[in-house]
Amino acid sequence: MASRGQSLTVTYVAWDTSANAGKAGDAAHHTLRWIKDGAAAPPANSPSEVDATNCPGVYAVALTAAECTCHAGVLCGKSATGSVVLIPVTVTFEQLPTAAPAASGGLATVDGSNRIAGVQGTLNTLDELAEGIEGVADWTEAERKQLRQALGISGEAAATTGQGNLDAALARLAGLLGVPLVVQTTVAAGGQDLVRFRGDTVPIAFDLGRDLTGASLAFTVKRRTTDPQAGALIAKSSAQGGGIVLTSPAAGQIAVTLAAGDTAALLPDGRRAAFLYDVEMTLGEVVETVFAGAFVLLPDVTTG
Repeated sequence: MASRGQSLTVTYVAWDTSANAGKAGDAAHHTLRWIKDGAAAPPANSPSEVDATNCPGVYAVALTAAECTCHAGVLCGKSATGSVVLIPVTVTFEQLPTAAPAASGGLATVDGSNRIAGVQGTLNTLDELAEGIEGVADWTEAERKQLRQALGISGEAAATTGQGNLDAALARLAGLLGVPLVVQTTVAAGGQDLVRFRGDTVPIAFDLGRDLTGASLAFTVKRRTTDPQAGALIAKSSAQGGGIVLTSPAAGQIAVTLAAGDTAALLPDGRRAAFLYDVEMTLGEVVETVFAGAFVLLPDVTTG
């Protein structure tokens, strides 16, 4: 396979049809054409014989980088010597790296520590993550959403290795992304993510901003939307003792209280994870999902 845009030496055969053998010493009689993507022109360089003694009839011509900047080319021509024909040669080109692996312009490689080498700006270690996210505060919401997905905090299950200083870096990143801590704020937006520390029991406050008098509510956390309700990780209701209290029904304010045991077993390997939550309201015959988003669970540092 030839590399597009790189000079190339092409060999061809001059065949003597009367002798049924390669024709030696015939280079001066050859008139060549290089057909580059269908357009014919004489090659910039003249042909030369490769080895008249051991390879009679084999000739070579060096094509320039410009002549090789094409998808395909055909080297062909004619000989002024009677009964000698030049056998055409077709060359196809691919856009390939032009430098050694890991060098500038070459393919990326993986070093002995299984880190990517040869890519400008690549974060080789998790220690570099915090420095690499300095510009996040200036990103658009769409870009932040993409990063949430990459970090595993967009609603799908889980995320990090839990090693080194990655937890600290991601905690900083969560702040830059504007992800709220529910222990500090009231959830007032339908698509707002929740961030909790494992084992915390501080009530989660929701403010719908409209009358909830007579409504029943359900708060659910699942790994996937397709999981059955019976397989919910956390399920709370506004029934007596169900974990949801309408703190101000007329104002649309409720509080969801989680027991320490509700989240204690959700991080068995000590790594942070993201799940899905929603709050569903039933008022009369109307069922409405009034809050939904990611439920991000962080490992607690103090466990005793």
